[in-house]
Amino acid sequence: MNKIFIFIFIAAFILSACTSKPVSYTIEGVVPDESYNDQTVYMINHITREVIDKAVVTEKKFTFSGKTDSALICLLEIAPLYVEFILENGNIYVDMSSPESAQGTPLNDKRFKNAAEIAEKKQKEGAGIPFIDFTIENGDLDGSKGSLSDYVGKGKYVLVDFWASWCGPCIAEIPVLMEVYNKYKGDKFEILGVAVWDKRAETIKSLEKYKIPWPQIIDADKIPTDLYNIKGIPHIILFDPEGNIIQRELRGNKLKAKVAEVMEF
Repeated sequence: MNKIFIFIFIAAFILSACTSKPVSYTIEGVVPDESYNDQTVYMINHITREVIDKAVVTEKKFTFSGKTDSALICLLEIAPLYVEFILENGNIYVDMSSPESAQGTPLNDKRFKNAAEIAEKKQKEGAGIPFIDFTIENGDLDGSKGSLSDYVGKGKYVLVDFWASWCGPCIAEIPVLMEVYNKYKGDKFEILGVAVWDKRAETIKSLEKYKIPWPQIIDADKIPTDLYNIKGIPHIILFDPEGNIIQRELRGNKLKAKVAEVMEF
């Protein structure tokens, strides 16, 4: 009887040990190429913008380790790349070439799976779909209302940049947008900024700081991101002159190439 009891106790202990929750986290990440070696990756609280930790890239890899008492929505940033993830104890794996790549822990696996359903939906609802209009009552810089239809569907190609002043990757995209704007602005091309999830004063401060010349709709909060099923920013969409979506999620060289394709055809 004693032997049976001991066996049951040991089996229960092993089962408990195997199913107990991890008490610390390890984040293992990779970057696209060697150009990121020796650069710093920042772990940032997505809500407060507080830098939680930082790591240096070595041989296209980086590692974070620590422990957290509760799950946090965070970003890993190494300009112009970022990954949004949930910081929770366990082993997390990320690929900085994809913003939705975090996997390995329960919440991140669930988020990754949802992102793959969303990506499929975006693909189906992307190219050729007419724009969905929205109006922000105080969306203009002078406090008057601003609508997407004031710019999109008016006979120009329009690049719409959904951004926020606190978003590092959004700010990193400004030189790319500036290059495209200076090259193509005119009767056939326009850029429109739509400031989301941001405070009006902070948006205006960033517009002045970075001397952004293209028109803006500000104080948009979640209205356009809900309409366009946008989960992360920057999110940049190119619309054709009739107001149909040409392509979503344009950034960097991909953005420049797509604008050149339609403007120099």
